[in-house]
Amino acid sequence: MRLKSPTNEPISFGTLNGSGHCMVLDKDGADVPQMMVQSAFAAGAVPADADPVEFVAAPVNRTEKTHLELIEDGIKLMLERSEEGDFTASGMPDRRKLSKLVGLNVTAEECTSAWRSLNESA
Repeated sequence: MRLKSPTNEPISFGTLNGSGHCMVLDKDGADVPQMMVQSAFAAGAVPADADPVEFVAAPVNRTEKTHLELIEDGIKLMLERSEEGDFTASGMPDRRKLSKLVGLNVTAEECTSAWRSLNESA
């Protein structure tokens, strides 16, 4: 089967059985032995006659947020969803739930700082 790299960057891959066979594909492509086709697809190869644009995802437009902004966004979400246990008896966000929600280890200081910042901007 003739496969190629979907971009100008070459891709390399080897057999899944650990035999040591490996191959590199560039944008021009090459005939790939049947025993390596699965590995080639797993590495991102596309059929040689296919339009690579169909297979390449558009770059993700990321806006980089600071650690504090991510925590503030998590607190806002907690306020919006108002689930039981999101806030402690003192009214502060539960740090464990907040950490899980934002995917970061939130310290008590960061939680307090973000909470104050949100209250001051409200």
